[in-house]
Amino acid sequence: MDRLLKRINLMWIFILTVPIFVAILFFLRFSPTLQFEILVLASTLYLSVALLYHWRDKTLTAEVILEYALIAVLALIIFGGLLF
Repeated sequence: MDRLLKRINLMWIFILTVPIFVAILFFLRFSPTLQFEILVLASTLYLSVALLYHWRDKTLTAEVILEYALIAVLALIIFGGLLF
């Protein structure tokens, strides 16, 4: 597992998934509920990749976890408010 985690560049996950999420949000523009579910998936991916990065870097603390969790929730509140 450690070898696999060292080989994966986490920035590529964002580079590859952000355009996919934007395209899906565009195609589902008439369904706010599905758009919100995609936003939840995107924020979960953001949170997990950020925590994985800090875990690999050995800088993962409770403050970092709280910071990323609050940013993900804040993004959901803001974008969810734009949808509904």
